[in-house]
Amino acid sequence: SIVHNLFLPALNTYGTYPVKRDGNGGGVYGNLSVKSENWQLSTDIGCAFIPIDGLAHYFAVTQDKKLEIPLAYAIEQFMNLDKVSLNMQTHATLTATRGILKYYEACGDATYLSYAKETFALYLDHGMTATYENYNWFGNGHKETWTEPCAVVDSLILALELYRLTKEEQYRILARRIWFNGLQFCQRPNGGVGPNTCADERN
Repeated sequence: SIVHNLFLPALNTYGTYPVKRDGNGGGVYGNLSVKSENWQLSTDIGCAFIPIDGLAHYFAVTQDKKLEIPLAYAIEQFMNLDKVSLNMQTHATLTATRGILKYYEACGDATYLSYAKETFALYLDHGMTATYENYNWFGNGHKETWTEPCAVVDSLILALELYRLTKEEQYRILARRIWFNGLQFCQRPNGGVGPNTCADERN
């Protein structure tokens, strides 16, 4: 009922997702910022596309034909976004990309696998720190930002999945480095995880 009553109507509106922002992204927690047409925007730019992951899993399990076209439409809108210029949240970007990989496995269209590889490469160039963690937003690497374990987990999953699907050694190497250098450094003594300072060539 969640898919049919919430997401099916919502996915058809993704073509109007605002691609021009006033630079008010960010914040310790994503929060509502401004309203643009029918969108109530979050400061975590791109978080509207996080559901692609869960919906792709749902589609893979059920093969619900009612979802196929709207989901492909939302994925297409996501693929057309300039993640860096929008300063999109890296967590949102990587989670949606995980869903696109799952959708690729469900439908077999190699376009989606190629796109996932391109987006992961974009993340490596513009979103990953020197310690294999993440900058919270694309394009803000040298401004006030911090790492986010959610995105580090995303990157680990993507590296493992891309290795499983392609057998390209670079992804296995990356997965090990993310695990040992990035994710374990996020671990806290109480069993939880937390953000860290972004490490790059400047600090």
